[in-house]
Amino acid sequence: MSNLKTDVIIIGCGPTGVILAHLLGKLGISVRIIEKEEKIFPVPRATHIDEETLRNFQATGLMPQLEKFTSTFGTMEVYDANGKRLFHEEVIQPDSIHDYIGSRFFDQPEFENILREGLKKYKTVELLTGIEGTSISQSTNEVTVTGKNNGTNEVFEFVTSWVIGCDGGRSVTRAALNVEMDALEPARDWIIVDTILKEEAFATLLPNRFQYLFLPERLTIYAHGFGKHRRWEFQLNKDEKAPSDETVKKWVSKFVSLQKVEITRIAKYAHNSLVARKWRKGKVLLAGDAAHMMPPSAGQGLCSGVRDALNLSWKLSAVIKKEASEKILDTYETERKAHLNEILKRTLFIGHRMDGDNSLQKFWRKFSLQIIEQIQPLKNYLRKTYNTPPPLKGGCLNLSSSLAGHHIPQTIIADRNLFSDDIVGYNFALITFPGKLSENQISTAKEKSIFILHEHVEIKQTLLSKWLDKHNSDFVIVRPDKIIFGNGKANEYENVMSEFEKWF
Repeated sequence: MSNLKTDVIIIGCGPTGVILAHLLGKLGISVRIIEKEEKIFPVPRATHIDEETLRNFQATGLMPQLEKFTSTFGTMEVYDANGKRLFHEEVIQPDSIHDYIGSRFFDQPEFENILREGLKKYKTVELLTGIEGTSISQSTNEVTVTGKNNGTNEVFEFVTSWVIGCDGGRSVTRAALNVEMDALEPARDWIIVDTILKEEAFATLLPNRFQYLFLPERLTIYAHGFGKHRRWEFQLNKDEKAPSDETVKKWVSKFVSLQKVEITRIAKYAHNSLVARKWRKGKVLLAGDAAHMMPPSAGQGLCSGVRDALNLSWKLSAVIKKEASEKILDTYETERKAHLNEILKRTLFIGHRMDGDNSLQKFWRKFSLQIIEQIQPLKNYLRKTYNTPPPLKGGCLNLSSSLAGHHIPQTIIADRNLFSDDIVGYNFALITFPGKLSENQISTAKEKSIFILHEHVEIKQTLLSKWLDKHNSDFVIVRPDKIIFGNGKANEYENVMSEFEKWF
C-alpha cells in the first residue's frame, strides 16, 4: 500500500465506484479506491439493468465477460387477488439506439468481480479493500481521507486532489460534508427474500417473468432473476412490525416448497425517495446512492448511479489535466440531478399505480390497470413516456443544436466488426461524412483532441450515416458519455465549436 498522493480517491467500490475507477483509469488519472468490505456481497442487491446501462458498462471494455451473466428480463405482469392478469408488458425499448434490445436480469456479484479484476489493467488504479473511510478534511488544494483497517484497526491517512463518495445510502462522505437529503415521499418498509433454486429442474415450478401480485394481505413482487436466483419482496402495511424469519418463510412457501430453494437472505429495507441537496462541496463529490436513492419500481437505482459515473469521469479528468476549469464540474449536478428527478418521478408514478392501503386505492389500481391494458394507444403512450430515459436539457451542451442532450446511436461498423462506441472510446468525437466539413473545420476539432471517426473507419453505409441524413446534419460532436454536445449543417459548425471552446 502506497501513501503517495493520488489525483482521486473513490470511497466505495460498488457498481458506481468501480465504473468511475475504470473510466478515470482509461483517462490516465491516478485513482485509489477504498472499500470497507473485504469481499463482494454474495447476494445481488440490484437485479435489473436497462439498455442504456448495458451500453454504459460496455465503456469498461469488459462486456464480452459481463454479458455472460445477463439474461433477458422479458415480461412484466400484474395479477389481482383472484389470480386474474390485469396488465402485461414486454420490458424493452423496441427502438433502442444503444444496440442492446431489451432490459436484462444480471448477476451483480459476478459483475462486480469481473469489474474489480479488470481494474488490474490500469497502472494508475489501486483498490484497497477492508479499509473504511472514517473522516474527510479538505483545504484549498487537497483532501485528506482518514481510513481504518477493519481487521487490524490500523489507521491510514490518504492525501488526494479530489474525493468521490460512492459509499451508499449511509454515506460517510455525505455526512462529512454535512449534506442533507430531501425526501420526495415517506419511506415504505418491505421485506426482501433472496433464494437460489436447489436444482435447475425446479425452474419450471415458478414463472419466468417479473410479477406484481395484489394479494389480499399485501402487495407482493416476484422476480425471476439471473440463473437460479429468485426473489420475493413483501410490502409491510403501514405501522406493521417486521415479521420473524419463520413467518416470512411461510409467505414464500405459498409460492414454492422451501425444500426446493435455498434462502440466501431475508432482510427488511426501506423504499426511499431521497436526493442530496448538494452533490459537490469543494473538492468532494457524491455519486450513486450517496447522492440519491429511489424505490426499485422502475429498476433505475443502479442504472442512475452508473449514469453518474459516465457523466462525471471525463469532466473531472479535464479539470485534473487543466483542459477545463472547475466550472465544468457544476454541470455534473446540473445535468444529473434534473435527469435523476425525472426518473424518480416516473418511478414514483409506477409505484403509485401499485398502492393499495385501503379499499379505494385497491379499486383504483385494478380499474386503472385494466383500462390501460385495454386501450392500446394509451398503453403505447405510457410506454414511450415512462420507458425511455429523458435527454439532458442543460449543462455542458450547445443548447441551440436540435439534438443536444440526446444519445448518439450505437451501431456496428461493418468493415471492423466493432461497435462504434468501442472504436471511439471514452473520448469526444466528431462524426461527419467525408467532404461535408472543410479541412480547416476538421483541424479545429483535432486541435482540441477530438476523435475524428471517419478518419478511422468507413461510415458511408452505416446506420450512423442514415441517422445523420434523417436529422439533416452534416456533423455531430459527441461527448465521452455518448451524449450529443452539438450538431448541425456545415455552416453551423463554427457556432458549435465556439460554444465548445467556452468549456475547453
